[in-house]
Amino acid sequence: AGGLGCGSLVSTICSAGSGINIVPACATLSVDRRLVRGEDPAAVAGGIRALIVSVLETSPDAQGCSLQTFRILDQIPPFFQDPEDAWVRELCALSGAAHGYAKYGTNASSYDASMVTSCVVFGPGSIEQTHQSTEWVAVAELAKMADIVAR
Repeated sequence: AGGLGCGSLVSTICSAGSGINIVPACATLSVDRRLVRGEDPAAVAGGIRALIVSVLETSPDAQGCSLQTFRILDQIPPFFQDPEDAWVRELCALSGAAHGYAKYGTNASSYDASMVTSCVVFGPGSIEQTHQSTEWVAVAELAKMADIVAR
């Protein structure tokens, strides 16, 4: 898988029913499946669909249940930059940071590979500090980043 390990599958939203003592007529399950390099999105989606259908057809607890809708909302290709890339090695040397793999989505996979031959996810702060109302970056980290960019 090109150093990225295995893809991940996580249930992110599950909803059903309207009360604790009422059997729901239907349920909705949303999952997030992150791909890694070398995986075929259509094959992965087909495998997930087949697994759901198999469980519904073989589980005694799923009698009368069927898959009504199966939709793919986004297909974001995986992003991988070879750690031996000259730009990656230079940024590691300038920052003192080791090369690593991001276990989260980025916009890096959206850039046209015919136009961008080398791309890295690099910046100040921590992923744990992002996407929340108290998002922040230490001034010292911004200064370090400015120094790296200036070089």
